[in-house]
Amino acid sequence: MQNWDSQATADRRGKEPGGPKGRESNLDDLMQATEVEATSAMATESASQKEFVDIDYYFDNLPTDQCLPHITDPTRPVSPETLAKPCVLSWHVPVDGHESGVDEADDDFEVNKVAKERGYKNRDVINVSREGMGSVYEEKIRGFFEEHMHEDEEIRHVLRGEWLC
Repeated sequence: MQNWDSQATADRRGKEPGGPKGRESNLDDLMQATEVEATSAMATESASQKEFVDIDYYFDNLPTDQCLPHITDPTRPVSPETLAKPCVLSWHVPVDGHESGVDEADDDFEVNKVAKERGYKNRDVINVSREGMGSVYEEKIRGFFEEHMHEDEEIRHVLRGEWLC
């Protein structure tokens, strides 16, 4: 089993001109042009071993359990340049010293630097697990799986666990 290292990803759609409808149709055009629905995760073999592995791949679009990896067979890699076309940014953020959470006052922590640089105002910390979410777990997992839009950019920083259910 792999332990997942930290990953922060942001969606630039909130900064694109043209309002929600303009962004959505522009994103649709880009997605069709690049044929990409990508999932990205960063893995390490163990907590003590800080080997960084970036796994970006095309999504299989099968209507199966959202907790499955949904990797095409054979796996088709997606380059950072292709991911950037539909406005996806990705950073590798070492978690050394931050395993228990993110201190917003720590100006040296990469997630805080990105948040400040990109002008993020809101932030929340969630424990995506049955134990952490209780009775709303299944509903929330479905919501994460379904494509949806936000007015503002969205960032996800995974401190531990798996980027799967």
